Amino acid sequence: IHSWVRRNLLLPKRCVNCRENKKVDAANISGNYLRDLEDWKWLCRKCHMVEDNRLNILHKKRKEG
Repeated sequence: IHSWVRRNLLLPKRCVNCRENKKVDAANISGNYLRDLEDWKWLCRKCHMVEDNRLNILHKKRKEG
């Protein structure tokens, strides 16, 4: 599905959240991974990890040790 999104959703030069000029990834909004372009947005790696809560999980694992 990510390949389909990359082919069909206009690629911006900046992250749609932080507006920084970084490489962006296709991020699913609903978590349902639909073939609906309204359900996707382009985020830099950091914003993508924050939205998916992966950044918080990574920080917790580092603290635990």
